[in-house]
Amino acid sequence: MLTPARAWGARVGLAVAVAAALAAIPYAVTDRGATRQVSALEAALAKTRAEIAALEADNAALIRDITALRRSPEKIADIAREKLHLARPNELVIVIPEAGKGAP
Repeated sequence: MLTPARAWGARVGLAVAVAAALAAIPYAVTDRGATRQVSALEAALAKTRAEIAALEADNAALIRDITALRRSPEKIADIAREKLHLARPNELVIVIPEAGKGAP
C-alpha cells in the first residue's frame, strides 16, 4: 500500500502526464504540409479570381462592340473595307502597301 504522500505524488505525476498528452494532440493532429497546401490553394484562388475579373472586363468590352455594330451598319461596312479590303459593287479598291511590307 502507498503512503498518502506517495499516492498524491503518483496522482500529480499522472495528471502531468495526461496534461502533456492532451497538449501534444493538436500538434500531432495538425499537419504543417496541410498549412502549406492551404496557402498554395489560396494563392491559386486569388490568381483565378484575377483571371475571371480580366475575362469579365473583356466580355463587357466585346458586348459593347457587338451593341455598337448592331446599331450602326456603317461601322460594319467600314471594318469590311479597312480590314478585309472588300468593296461595293462597281467600286475599285486600290491597296497601297506600307513602306517595307511588300513594296519593291
